[in-house]
Order: sequence, then structure tokens, then C-alpha cells
Amino acid sequence: MPSTQRTREVRIAPHINQVFDATGRLRGWRVYLRTNGVLKTYRFKADEATLPKLSVFIQRLQREADKSRAEARQQKYAPLRREALDVLRQGRDRLAYIDSQLGRKRRSGVSASAPRRPPAVTIGQKVDRLRRARGWTQEQLAERATLKVAAVQRNIKGRARPRPSTLRAYAAAFGITVAELLAT
Repeated sequence: MPSTQRTREVRIAPHINQVFDATGRLRGWRVYLRTNGVLKTYRFKADEATLPKLSVFIQRLQREADKSRAEARQQKYAPLRREALDVLRQGRDRLAYIDSQLGRKRRSGVSASAPRRPPAVTIGQKVDRLRRARGWTQEQLAERATLKVAAVQRNIKGRARPRPSTLRAYAAAFGITVAELLAT
């Protein structure tokens, strides 16, 4: 009479269970998938050759799940996206009509009568202005702020934004607070 071995399954991830025999030894893995309303069970034995197959199988399942989620998201938001684009087109056309009635020309999406803002002054430009006001060279500023000349040059030319510690060093070199440095 054949003996029936009792097995115990432990869930290790969604849809994936580890299968143990009665002695607690790992026997394999089971993957449960429901496709088109039908539950399918995939069994993998616990041996050295099966592990790569199982990992490839799980990666493929993850890719398929990600793809189906992305497709569902696209289908869900496609009508909203189309509606938003239509509203934007109508708004753009309406603005062009109003401008044509008023005799304005539109340039790069900005009305010709819109006020222009002055360009923002960078921290590097502020540091450079203070340095020149004191008659220092970049090397002298670097020495007084205990920074490298290259760092000072990068900050002044706008290639890098100074860190808070660098701002404190500049402020100490100029004998002002960081707030005053940022406000100048």
C-alpha cells in the first residue's frame, strides 16, 4: 500500500508557495496563476537546476503583470488625456482668436503685452559683486574663505551652486551673515 506523504505549503510571495514534506525538508515550489478565470498550477522541484528556471519564470510573470497594469492604466486614462488635450487646444485657439482681435502677436506662448521679469541674480553673481567691491581676486577670496580656487570659480560662473557650508565660509570671509549674503 503506497504511503501518502503529507506536504505543507508556505507562502513566500503572492502566488508563490514553498512546499515542505512531513520532515520539514524543502520539496519545491508551486506557482498559482489565474488567467481568463482558470487557475493554473506550476510545480518546480527543489534542486540546483530548477532555481534558475524558477527565477526566469517569476521575472517573466512580473514583466507580464507590469505590462498588463500599464495597458490597463493607459486604457483607463486615455479618454481623460484626450479630453485634456482637446481643452488645451480649444484654449490655445481661443487665445489666438482674442489676440488677433486685439491686434497682438503671440510669441512662444507668451502674450506680447506680458511684462518681462528681470533676470534672476545668482548667488555666484552676488559673491562676485562683493568680491569686486572689496578689490579681491578670486584667489584671495578662496584663501580668506578657506576654499579651493576652483570651487570659487565654479560658484561665480554658475557651474555649481554653493553648499550651505560654502555659503557660511563666504559670509565669514566678507564679514556678513548668510542672510545678508543671500539678500545682497
